[in-house]
Amino acid sequence: MNAVLENNSVIIESYKKRKSISCSLIINFNVDHLWELISSPGYLEKCHPFCKTNNVIDWDDKKHMDKIVYVNGIEYIRDFIDWNPKKGYSLIIGKKGGRQSYVSWEIKEITSNRTEIKITVYPHEIENMGKFKKFLTFNFYVVPKLKFYLNCVLKGVDYYLKNNEEVPRNHFGKHSWFS
Repeated sequence: MNAVLENNSVIIESYKKRKSISCSLIINFNVDHLWELISSPGYLEKCHPFCKTNNVIDWDDKKHMDKIVYVNGIEYIRDFIDWNPKKGYSLIIGKKGGRQSYVSWEIKEITSNRTEIKITVYPHEIENMGKFKKFLTFNFYVVPKLKFYLNCVLKGVDYYLKNNEEVPRNHFGKHSWFS
């Protein structure tokens, strides 16, 4: 195993020690069609209901990095650390120099024209709280907010593929963190 892959494995495993939130959706498109969308530079502008802009920083065979600016102006950098064509990818996301979350996008063929897409987020840890307050905050605030967010993103991918048109901003409802 080369040094980059080994280092990425260590990074991924450290993030996977956190609690995670996952959502998935079965769409009526083949893996190739879905992969073509979610692996293209700047694709979030087409399908992400809370994305204002999605500018490429690096996008080639060896490196994928972009910046998402949400509807409310928050800016996050997405640094892809694992890229598996037609299977998915993982990335680190957060404010430049700030706390980071780990995100995994997975795609799985169900039939020739049905594909499951799954997004899992390992959010950055809540700091400066006692154990009980962290538990309550995570389970009764963070989890519902992230599930709503992830479901909106998945519905946006499906919407774009079905309609071949950009998803209107806040199309599936507003989000207090990103709208």
